[in-house]
Amino acid sequence: MPKHCWFVCFLLAYGLCNGQDTTRVEIDLKLLDGERLKVKVYPPADTEQKWKFVIPQIIPGTYMKINYVRSYRKIAAYDHAGAQLKTVKKGNVIHIRQGAHPLSHLEYEIEQSLGNGPVWDNILTCAGTIFTDSSYLFNFQLVNGYFEGYRKKPFKIIFTKEKDLYGAGSLKAITRTSQYDEFHATDYAELVDRPLLYATADTSSFQIKDHRFQIAVHSELGYVNASKVKPALQRIMHAVDTFSGFITSEDYYFILYYVNMDRIKGLFKTFGLGSALEHNASSVYYNSDYANYDTLFRNLDWIATHEYFHTIAPLTLHTEKIHDFNFARPDMSRHLWLYEGVTDYLSALVNTQSASLSNSMSRDFGYDLTYALKRKPRSLTQSSEHIIKSNMFNWLSKMLQLGNFYSKGKLVAFGIDMELLERSGGEMRLLDVLLKMRTDYEGKYIPDDQLLDKLAEYSFPEMRTYFAQYIGVVTT
Repeated sequence: MPKHCWFVCFLLAYGLCNGQDTTRVEIDLKLLDGERLKVKVYPPADTEQKWKFVIPQIIPGTYMKINYVRSYRKIAAYDHAGAQLKTVKKGNVIHIRQGAHPLSHLEYEIEQSLGNGPVWDNILTCAGTIFTDSSYLFNFQLVNGYFEGYRKKPFKIIFTKEKDLYGAGSLKAITRTSQYDEFHATDYAELVDRPLLYATADTSSFQIKDHRFQIAVHSELGYVNASKVKPALQRIMHAVDTFSGFITSEDYYFILYYVNMDRIKGLFKTFGLGSALEHNASSVYYNSDYANYDTLFRNLDWIATHEYFHTIAPLTLHTEKIHDFNFARPDMSRHLWLYEGVTDYLSALVNTQSASLSNSMSRDFGYDLTYALKRKPRSLTQSSEHIIKSNMFNWLSKMLQLGNFYSKGKLVAFGIDMELLERSGGEMRLLDVLLKMRTDYEGKYIPDDQLLDKLAEYSFPEMRTYFAQYIGVVTT
């Protein structure tokens, strides 16, 4: 057989095997029923008779265990003969009992998270779902879970839709037609990392160096659009580039949702306004939609720089707790001080040093110092491991402790920066160390109990004393 035939046969075999490993998710946007959408999930082609469908308890970038499973309603499993199989829900896992025939698929409804749930178990909308007749925000931990054993296998997401709806985001599109879209993710972590906004297309873009930034906006009242936001995001990203010289290689999406507050009910309807969540190739922003908005969008100066600097840590530079994230059972890293405190410090520096941005670090540091001094002294590494809340009664204390990582973590980052500048004669910044480590560890991870030691290796051995005093115990 000619060599090229062997190659073709190999590709066909690979494609078949890859398809057998793929979980397929089908969502029909035309079947919206109030605040619910119907979803079908087909397992990988396998002869297994016992399946477990796992719904996350937490996702990267969040630090509170959330009852995501409550957004999944009327879960039913069917075999290949059309008979319904018995399912048993234990916590966040759906156990599917063996039947006469193998599992064909799951069917269930997902309820939008916006306005759903008590404040102590509330899903920030930037990390949640919104369903209206003309707009859909998808964060996929609230759309589908994964079959146990196939979390690290591919996912195919299929949307049936009206022709005027466009899906914007960094998720890889395989097929786009007027009524049908198909997306692909290499595994469940990538799927959760790449949210989508479906709405009438309102997009724009700009370029810095060889890198393109995409903007997608939905404004429920129509006051904001992508062309109005574009100058602000250009200003912000030029400031980031001037300060750091750091621009990610992949196209980056800003997804902005502006909600009509008159339709949100309840005492805590403003909960989560002005929030954002980071991803490797995008960030999602949730704001209120009103006529007298700031045309310069100064509220984005701080939050957009913060979310973008997350592409340094923890999205690239991180430990195994982030690299192989445990969606089913929260297992928190010791280094929330780095992931949030240092990131916020870098955002503060950009905003202070750039004439085009609005925030003052000196004003912000005054608040952080006051806040941190009021908190009980404790190891940042130990409290980071224990940040997960357990019930409604300790929710407030956990929220206050979470704020301490931003405030005290930022002050600790400032101290590290000053130490490095002094020891290096002004030649080494904390940012320099982080960018070097980011390059060396891209696609890899540092053991959680060795990160502080690695920081010392990349800077000065004497920094171990500083880390032990202000962050936590080091291993050597």
